[in-house]
Amino acid sequence: KRGIYNVAYNQKMATLIRKDLESIQDSIRFSKGIHKGDKRGYGAKHIEASHSNPKSIGYVTQEELLNLGESIRAYIKEYKEPFIEKNGARIYEWKNKEGVGFRVVVGDRSKLSKDAATEATSKDLSSLNERIITFYSDRNLKQKMIFKNPKLQSLTQRIRNKLVS
Repeated sequence: KRGIYNVAYNQKMATLIRKDLESIQDSIRFSKGIHKGDKRGYGAKHIEASHSNPKSIGYVTQEELLNLGESIRAYIKEYKEPFIEKNGARIYEWKNKEGVGFRVVVGDRSKLSKDAATEATSKDLSSLNERIITFYSDRNLKQKMIFKNPKLQSLTQRIRNKLVS
């Protein structure tokens, strides 16, 4: 949580989010990133600019952002691996106790930046190839999020059926 907080709200440039607390090799990089005016970008700056206002589409709270590592680890424990889109992006999706849907999009980095190389040792450089592109919820969307992962789609359908009956 401290690493995510320092990237999102202080001057730290990046932190690793471990998918498994025992192994740093399987980590996802959460970095300051960039945000462009057309809502493109990645990392903390993109999430802050696009999804931090309670009225914005995809709003996430500070607490939800800080619990990102725990949420990804819970997803991995349940589903073992993310859903992989055609473009290679890895998708982590879940619902919280209140029924709010969340999605984390993780993509490959084409090149390691100079600061990433100096932060990492040679044995864990491979883990820096995965970075968080964005994190958002289904808050303020016209309709609830439909999960991309087929395993989760059936779960969502069962929940909807229970609510209707």
